Amino acid sequence: MPHHDKITFSPHRPGQPARLEPSASQASMVSTTNERVVNVSDRRSLTAAPCTDYACKHEQCRLRNEQRQRKWYSGCWNGLTRKWMRLFQPVMKSSHPAPGPSAGWFRQVGYEMMLPPTGIAARLVTLAMLAFFIWAAFWSVLTKDMLPHGNIFGLYMVVLFALILGYLVERIKLAPLLGMLIVGCFMRNVPPLDFTKYVDKTWSSSIRNLALTVILTRAGLGLDQVALQKRFWAIMSLAVVPTFAITGFITVVAVYMLDFPWLHSAALGFLISAVSPAVIVPIMLVFQEQKLGTVKGLPSMIIAAATICDVIAICGNGILLGIALSNGSLAFNIAAAPIQIVVGIGFGILVGWILVYFPSGDDNAATIFRFILLLCSGVLCIFGSKIANLSGAGALGALTTPMVAVRGWKRKGYTNSVFQISTALRYCWVICQPLLFGLIGAAVDFSTLRPQRVGLIIGLLISAHVFQFFATLAATWGFRAFTWREHLFLAFGFLPKATIQAAIGSNALDIAMKNNLGDDMITLGRDTLNCAVLAIVFMAPIGGVLLMLTGPKLLDKEPLLPVVTMEEKAAKEEDDEPSSPPYTNGMVQNGGSQVEIGGIVNGSFEYDRDMRRRSGVSIQLQNLDNRRGSKSQL
Repeated sequence: MPHHDKITFSPHRPGQPARLEPSASQASMVSTTNERVVNVSDRRSLTAAPCTDYACKHEQCRLRNEQRQRKWYSGCWNGLTRKWMRLFQPVMKSSHPAPGPSAGWFRQVGYEMMLPPTGIAARLVTLAMLAFFIWAAFWSVLTKDMLPHGNIFGLYMVVLFALILGYLVERIKLAPLLGMLIVGCFMRNVPPLDFTKYVDKTWSSSIRNLALTVILTRAGLGLDQVALQKRFWAIMSLAVVPTFAITGFITVVAVYMLDFPWLHSAALGFLISAVSPAVIVPIMLVFQEQKLGTVKGLPSMIIAAATICDVIAICGNGILLGIALSNGSLAFNIAAAPIQIVVGIGFGILVGWILVYFPSGDDNAATIFRFILLLCSGVLCIFGSKIANLSGAGALGALTTPMVAVRGWKRKGYTNSVFQISTALRYCWVICQPLLFGLIGAAVDFSTLRPQRVGLIIGLLISAHVFQFFATLAATWGFRAFTWREHLFLAFGFLPKATIQAAIGSNALDIAMKNNLGDDMITLGRDTLNCAVLAIVFMAPIGGVLLMLTGPKLLDKEPLLPVVTMEEKAAKEEDDEPSSPPYTNGMVQNGGSQVEIGGIVNGSFEYDRDMRRRSGVSIQLQNLDNRRGSKSQL
């Protein structure tokens, strides 16, 4: 390697470029254009006087300073990283072997909680972040209402804790509504956690009715209308007999046990007889999805009978309270029951028929419009009936409208639209369910209970529901189509009580206090409210749990393939036309090929004669086209 002289830098002022001073032997290396080009092969021989000014803008100084800073930052970061790694080394996944498939649950969860978290631990962290960011987003918009003692904050806390406890209860194979009811009761009666007292009562009532609209609309979409037509008299017997049986029992017993007047006792009987659609409808929809009891339409029967039962109970309670407390016109109160039934069903049929044709099928946004119109019509039914003082008609209208609409949609071939609407309502129910049951539980105020009357009321409720259970068995026992297990399931279906009791349980007390009817009437109103509260506390969870536990054991699951008896098969063979094309198992034979033309209709293998005729004509035309094509090729 040739030897080169060293290059030295002359002193320079800060901020000015350095000036090179080549030696005599290096002068020949300078180009004729006076450009100083240094040809140094060994970079290690370069030496320069250090520049002490860190603000120097010379390129070499700037690069040197940036390199020095990078090394310093890198050293600090690596040092901190090594310290944190040594600190968290015991809880890092890299320090522990992964548990095998045979490892215990606690060991797997412990490994998932190590850093970085995965599995259940990661899900919990994600949900906590979701809860915080939802609150923060609402707080940025609503400010004071999302702080403690705020209206929206109370609703948010009810939903949050109801979802948590509902999920935990569902993990032990019980209905999630049980945990949501417990959350509402706990919040309402534990002062440090009573967020519900800041929720406006009007808001609470409106939200409960909105949630009830969603679940009734879901129920109307899922009802088996063919089964309802076949079991009409069984539904009417199931709706009427248990309602009047428990009402008569409470009327007689409350007079002698609680010293109620006869009219107040009868009004209390109608109040307690109402079945909770908020409890039974979600459970029945789950059974329908699992195909439990759907062969005979038992879930649809219970939903329809419970709706009729609620109309009778609301009308009966309103009529008797109007007579006992002189509230409103007596003639109107008596005529209210048939009026509410006619108005509710008539409104549902009219609106449902309109929704069949509007929007039209060629509209690209038809499904969205149908969903919005269906939900808004249900809201109009529930809230409009209360304005018109026909509260019983609201539930009937909200249930009838989707029944009529879905019948027309399926006839026109909009099955996919029905499925999408049902899916959207299922997602709406995820938020409405904790709101409904959390607020129903929050309506239970133990401070209003009189200890000396609690035991008598509990005894009355237990004996009354035992009597109702056997009355329900008697109401359906005469129908030979049901097995004894199905009779038991139908009897369990009328035990849950919550929605109607929370909605109208305080009517007697409100009327007595509003009209200043005296201490006796106010005391009767408080006792009536206590009965409604205790009915919710005991019968909502007991009835819901019994339905969830006994349903899979008492109901038969629908088979995957329909069962065709020999008599049905012989009858179908006799009905076949000789002019129809030959078929085998629903397949039209076309030479060596087969074309599918049949299907499953109403649970049995039935072949549409018109479809076979059209398929036969199409096959002949196809053969003719094939012959013409072959001739043209020749």
